Amino acid sequence: MKSIYPLCLVMAIVISISGCTKKSSEPVIIHGSTTIEPVLITLARSFEKQHNIPFEIEANGSRDGIRDLIEGKCDIADSSYHVTPSQVMEAEKKGVQLREFHIAFDMIVPIVHTENGLSSISMKHLRQIYTGEVTTWKDVGWKDNPIMVVSRDASSGTYHVWNKLVTGGNDFKPEHVETLSSNSAVVARVADNFNAIGYISKTFVNNEIKVLAVDGIQPEEKKNGNADYPIRRKLYVYVDMNNLNQNTRRFLLYILSRQGHEVIQKEGFIPAGIYNQGEDKIRTLLSGEK
Repeated sequence: MKSIYPLCLVMAIVISISGCTKKSSEPVIIHGSTTIEPVLITLARSFEKQHNIPFEIEANGSRDGIRDLIEGKCDIADSSYHVTPSQVMEAEKKGVQLREFHIAFDMIVPIVHTENGLSSISMKHLRQIYTGEVTTWKDVGWKDNPIMVVSRDASSGTYHVWNKLVTGGNDFKPEHVETLSSNSAVVARVADNFNAIGYISKTFVNNEIKVLAVDGIQPEEKKNGNADYPIRRKLYVYVDMNNLNQNTRRFLLYILSRQGHEVIQKEGFIPAGIYNQGEDKIRTLLSGEK
């Protein structure tokens, strides 16, 4: 992992942005996390208006975003899980110098139908549900109904974090779990099924579903990133320092600015870094100066 240089900073995300004014240069291409997508879109739109630099943003999943960066298909990869050793090795083989920016904290929350009688669930019961050991709501303190289990697919960073923290790395059984490709799809599926349980980024919570506390701890926003909440994660953006163009550098500096910090907070995430600490060093790094 020597090629990764983590820096504590702010946050980012994905989809396609276009405008009617003439663009001044080639677009900044961003691929990756569906979780980070909404805030990156907001950041990119604001930056585009100020600098007339276009963006092409695609939410194809954290794993695929990192793959695309390594293959030279994008300028920035945003990811809701930490790059893996195998991805680092693949990058090194292709001469890619990955640099990591930790931009925000997020909380993954278990969600159920609004008429579900539970208000909290234990990590033990979540693990048992997602490994197939527990299959009825009666076993966790509610009705004698079968549990419909909903998960993200394997391209999702949210899936990988949930799999690591909740099930201890035990893969879900295909016959036991329905997999979906986005946070929004999970919300819709759970909202439509009385017996369903799923998990999403806290930023996608709405009044169509109910959030369960985990081990009695609510996923509340706190200055420390709610370190007590058990299903908490970091969000990242990655770039290739051997192929970092000026527009990408400028956009990263914008993400790390006071304005970027405020956008991240407004979008419901907890900014990871304190933008006014070490800013000169960050600017020097991204400007390409020695």
